[in-house]
Amino acid sequence: MFYTYPMNPAQHTQKRRIHTVSQLTAIIKSVLEEALPFVWVTGEISNLRIPSSGHYYFTLKDDHAQIRSVMFKGHARNLKFDLEDGMSVVCLGRVAVYEPQGAYQVLVEHMEPAGMGALALAFEQLKAKLSEEGLFDEDRKKSLPYLPRTIAVVTSPTGAVIHDILRVLSYRFPKVHVQVWPVKVQGADSPAQIVRSLEMINQQNQSDVIIIARGGGSLEDLAPFNSEEVARAIFASAIPVISAVGHETDYTIADYTADRRAPTPSAAAEIVLPEYQGLELLLKEYAARLKGAFTLILKQERDNLLNLKKRLPPPRRQVDDWRLRMDDYQQRIINLTKRGVVENRNNLSTALYKLNKLSPLHKTPSLKVMLELKLRQITGAMQQQMRADKAALSQARASLEALNPSGILERGYSITRKTPGMEIVRNVHDLSPGDEVEITLASGKAAAQIKSIEKGTKS
Repeated sequence: MFYTYPMNPAQHTQKRRIHTVSQLTAIIKSVLEEALPFVWVTGEISNLRIPSSGHYYFTLKDDHAQIRSVMFKGHARNLKFDLEDGMSVVCLGRVAVYEPQGAYQVLVEHMEPAGMGALALAFEQLKAKLSEEGLFDEDRKKSLPYLPRTIAVVTSPTGAVIHDILRVLSYRFPKVHVQVWPVKVQGADSPAQIVRSLEMINQQNQSDVIIIARGGGSLEDLAPFNSEEVARAIFASAIPVISAVGHETDYTIADYTADRRAPTPSAAAEIVLPEYQGLELLLKEYAARLKGAFTLILKQERDNLLNLKKRLPPPRRQVDDWRLRMDDYQQRIINLTKRGVVENRNNLSTALYKLNKLSPLHKTPSLKVMLELKLRQITGAMQQQMRADKAALSQARASLEALNPSGILERGYSITRKTPGMEIVRNVHDLSPGDEVEITLASGKAAAQIKSIEKGTKS
């Protein structure tokens, strides 16, 4: 049986040391960070958060506990795969205490998938991503030319691969032109060199097909051909691309993206070109077939010509028949021409007779008499009208003279106007003593002033 006794604070009054929260947190931080400078820890990722800073914030957990974790941007840049919630990982990091919150966390500097290598996981993730985008679709792959004139080979210039390819190409078709584009086929610089070579080959547009090749190796060695930039450069190429990377059992992202995959570099050289000797034999076979077919057609046409010759009459007899027909047609034309001339001459005589009969010269005397009669009638009517118009004009002139104000003034009358408005005075009621008036007479005008008014019996 065990017994416990409650602690009596009074017993520690003389020896106690009181810490602030910051001091206690600093002690805990020092103890933890010194005791666990680096630690391996495995768990499942949850609550993954990647803000604009580029740092990875997440929680590592198992069935019984969890711990906050951070992977800063500098270390996250070295990841070969993408983090996801629910992914099991193994991490190497330092335990640290975040003093403002009094919380401890793991500062992760290295991470790899649990149960699968980082490169293998990155391969599967990139494969799934590009497949979803359609980079592997068969309907987007370009056909290879049957007999390319120029072949571009993107590979290392020093390895056995280029020698194998050139040897096979030279054997199969010695006259083909090969452009070798030297690149690194492994290492950090390799993807950029491969992409640049593909871009330059397309810009020059002198090659009919491209072979990308390297020998076998580990997944790390083949990493450039599993990179996203190389895959997109292959997909963007307007020139067909053959991928010949690694051994027959090796598959890379470049293999899935290329228009054709070759199991080995040597197989790529066999795929891209037909064998010259086989092609020569095939051409000889086609030539023999064409010659036989031409000979058969020539014989058939000769037989048809002989049959037609038997069915046709002799050409001399046909020529004689056509000569007789031409003579007959010529005589008919002459007879018809003569008959037409006679008929046209008769018709012309008849027309001249009718035209002469209707000529105006026969009607000129009678028309002249009628014209003179009409002229006399018109002249008399005009003279009579002029006399009538003259009488009417004299009468109108007399009437106009009678109404002319100047004539009235000549007979002793005058016109009186009231100034300054110059209104004509028609009635004595229009005037008042003192009004200024202007009197118009036959010989001129005079100004006057009204001194008195005497009204008559008529208003």
